[in-house]
Amino acid sequence: MLIPSRQSEFIKAGALQKTIFNGVNFFRIATDEKGVIQIFNIGAETMLGYSAADVVDKISPSYFYAPEEIVARARGSRQIWVLPS
Repeated sequence: MLIPSRQSEFIKAGALQKTIFNGVNFFRIATDEKGVIQIFNIGAETMLGYSAADVVDKISPSYFYAPEEIVARARGSRQIWVLPS
């Protein structure tokens, strides 16, 4: 069992983390191992204009990029990491 003061610290830390995670000023998107969105917070909803219900378990973050942007990023990664073309 936690000492009451430690328990209070954990509760405050949890509340702070929840506030940060759900803040409108920061968006959080997380995917599963297949690249399908699993987490889409209110900041992502606000900034991208989609609800979590519209995207979670349905699409990949690549949906939000034009195909040429994805290709440009991939080319940039090859240059940084000196990967073969």
